[in-house]
Amino acid sequence: MKCTLTISLFFVLTFHSFAQELSVFSGFWAPEYYQDDVKISKQEAKSLLLSYQPSEQFWKKKITNETLFYVSTVAQLGFTIWTINELSNDGNNGNAAAPAGLLGTLVLSAIFLNNTGKNAKKAILTYNAQFDNRTTTFRLVPVGNTNGLGLALKF
Repeated sequence: MKCTLTISLFFVLTFHSFAQELSVFSGFWAPEYYQDDVKISKQEAKSLLLSYQPSEQFWKKKITNETLFYVSTVAQLGFTIWTINELSNDGNNGNAAAPAGLLGTLVLSAIFLNNTGKNAKKAILTYNAQFDNRTTTFRLVPVGNTNGLGLALKF
């Protein structure tokens, strides 16, 4: 009984779990955030990412790029309406400003959307990297001596 209690106490103390890693998956409307197998809200994921300084920088860049994406998308919508208006006029004089603006804002939107995804990915990977260097205080090694073969705990 005393041996069983000692062994169970040993395993409980050595296999203490640390904070879990963060994962993100595409949802139908928005990304879904998970901490191990538990779904968490975007606000909880944001607070986790902002609590760790290196991932906070990437997350703030993600927010900035996301805002710029929305602004350029609204500008793209304006240029689309202007282009449709120019094309529907009977006296079309070949004004290239509207299609050029449409194309320019399309390229900008694509760049900002790509940077948003990259920075979100970097923020999550940086946050998860803090858990990679955690090692256990012991490991099992095979041992062979005059008494036979076995496993030993190496500290």
